[in-house]
Amino acid sequence: LRPQPQPPLAAPPPPPSRPASTAAAAASASASAEATAAAVPPTIQTALGPLTVRPLRKEDATAAAVVLTRAFTANGSSPPLADVEEWLAGALDPSSSSETSVLIGELVPEDKSLLAPGKSLRVAGVAAVALSAAAAEAAVGSEKSSAFPLSYPLLCNVAVDPRLRKLGIGRALVAAAEAVVVAKEGGSSSEKKKLFVVARGSEDAAAEKLYSSLGFREVVETENKKPDFFSSVFGAKKGAEKLMEKKL
Repeated sequence: LRPQPQPPLAAPPPPPSRPASTAAAAASASASAEATAAAVPPTIQTALGPLTVRPLRKEDATAAAVVLTRAFTANGSSPPLADVEEWLAGALDPSSSSETSVLIGELVPEDKSLLAPGKSLRVAGVAAVALSAAAAEAAVGSEKSSAFPLSYPLLCNVAVDPRLRKLGIGRALVAAAEAVVVAKEGGSSSEKKKLFVVARGSEDAAAEKLYSSLGFREVVETENKKPDFFSSVFGAKKGAEKLMEKKL
């Protein structure tokens, strides 16, 4: 008997493609991460040791959440740690459309008593930049859109561990955030090269003073009558809010 010819092997099915919206979000997140990594300044020297500002990574999320929680608790708020961790996870998720770049300040203290057992460095500060109008609107609150110009990047949740303040860590974080914006808006008009920040109520007096010393100027003041996303997560109090801007 002659061997029967075998049918040709079918080509394997193509791998499932991601939805266009998910792929676009991932591409945007990847571009933002690349801009962040390229923009952060070199290591600086503090009174306690060298500090490096870099993009947040997944393994940093818990330590960063602790810093944010401690900082806002010290300012009179008490955000749940789990909520802060959830927000950071969303910012790290490449499939999300948050377009929020999170930076951390890593300190290598000469005084090893400042380190947790088995650790050689410590997350000393955190800052985030909302890189799109949608992310800025989520940070500020859509009900203020008529008063707040939301089309520019927004600096939010700048926090330094209360035990590590007065070392220049906040300034280093803000400088890194500015560099991220400049890198992302590199080819656009100068009108786009601005960074906004909202100083929330009397508990942000020290932060407002820092922003003013770094060249931020008040744009508008409004009353915080309704909690927005970030104030709900981080427990910001109601009261006067100042929108400040800096041309980069």
